[in-house]
Amino acid sequence: MFCTKLKDLKITGECPFSLLTQSHIAEEHKDCPENSSRAALPICKEVHEKDAQGNLPQRKTSRSRVYLHTLTESICKLIFPEFERLNLALQRTLAKHRIKESRITGEAEDFEKIISDYANTAGVPVESLQESLGEELFKICYEEDEHILGVIGGTLKDFLNSFTTLLKQSGHGQEAGKKDRLEDASILCLEKDQDFLNVYYFFPKKITSLILSGIIKAAAYILYETKVEVMLMPPCFHNDCPEFANQPYLLYSIQVKSAKPSLSPCKPQSSLVIPASVFCKTFPFHFMFDKDMSVLQIGNGIRRLLTRREFQAKPNFEEYFEILTPKVSCTFSGIMTMLNMQFTVRVRRWDNTDMKSSMVRD
Repeated sequence: MFCTKLKDLKITGECPFSLLTQSHIAEEHKDCPENSSRAALPICKEVHEKDAQGNLPQRKTSRSRVYLHTLTESICKLIFPEFERLNLALQRTLAKHRIKESRITGEAEDFEKIISDYANTAGVPVESLQESLGEELFKICYEEDEHILGVIGGTLKDFLNSFTTLLKQSGHGQEAGKKDRLEDASILCLEKDQDFLNVYYFFPKKITSLILSGIIKAAAYILYETKVEVMLMPPCFHNDCPEFANQPYLLYSIQVKSAKPSLSPCKPQSSLVIPASVFCKTFPFHFMFDKDMSVLQIGNGIRRLLTRREFQAKPNFEEYFEILTPKVSCTFSGIMTMLNMQFTVRVRRWDNTDMKSSMVRD
């Protein structure tokens, strides 16, 4: 009986509510025939539609998929901008400060000198123009890759620490790897105090050093609704970081002025002490070393790989391990410059066993 009633209803394969919606939309657009062709298009599409002139839009749709190569491309455009994008950011910067553009910028010209000349002519601090240049560049990249830049990190610290890993996947990192260079530019963000962050830019490139402070400020505000002040610290402050003594770097101090309230996990009142034997058994493939690269502790798994060799009380790291990737000098300061990277470490033994690991600073 129930089946008979369903047949009497003459239900088709389409949803009845969608039929009602379509008929309702059709009635509304009878009075607007000029919008009929536009209404037939879906709101969000995976494929980019061309405009009337046949040009593809610059902004990607919100549902476009994000792949590893798109992440690296977006970061490269931001950190190593092309001339056209950097020149557009310069034009916006001059307009923002109401400075009349008095020259046509050539591709071979020095942007640092250009900014200095405009700042001196207009009586504006050079640092202010440099920061604005970085902000405008980030806004341009955000207009093009909003859905990509928004998923790189959950916090400003994560966002900045992702740069090095992604740049290693790009052509910049691959070319550097082919040349076996150790001086790859890298960015490391560490918490200093509750409202302060330190950003270390190792082996700095000239253009990036001009725009990084503005990029940080714009990223904090646009991506994380956080207002920050970014200051490039003078070289005298580098003495506070002895672990980076042998590495050329720029130090940026970030002060958080206001941030979007977020839920933070509760911290335990007392710390739980785990015996070293339990820790080594639970994490068999770990090792700890100090600033002198002396191995303090190793897991049981690594210890078994070294059974054929005598393990001294406090051996040196290089005697038993070799860093394959990333290409850094086997020193504490060298490792610290790539602290946010995944390391591939080889145990020095007959079968050359490789391990993948992450370095954590205590």
